Amino acid sequence: MNCHEIRRMADAFVDRELKTPENGRVENHVRQCPECQQWVQMVQRARDTVRTKVEKGRAPDRLTERIRGAIASPQSAPGKWESKS
Repeated sequence: MNCHEIRRMADAFVDRELKTPENGRVENHVRQCPECQQWVQMVQRARDTVRTKVEKGRAPDRLTERIRGAIASPQSAPGKWESKS
């Protein structure tokens, strides 16, 4: 693996989406390459930041209840969602 490939695969690596052989090759390269270590750490920090922000942005309980109700009872959805017969 080269640095270009690592940068292209960093998101999938951080998200643990790579298959075992690919994951091992990325890990080996990152262990030996300080630049790629920094790149992967930057991707991880970005993911952590987004995750933290998303967790703080929780929908109000009333909205959640309305959405769940609409999903459970599609016939009660607004007219524009009704099928046209």
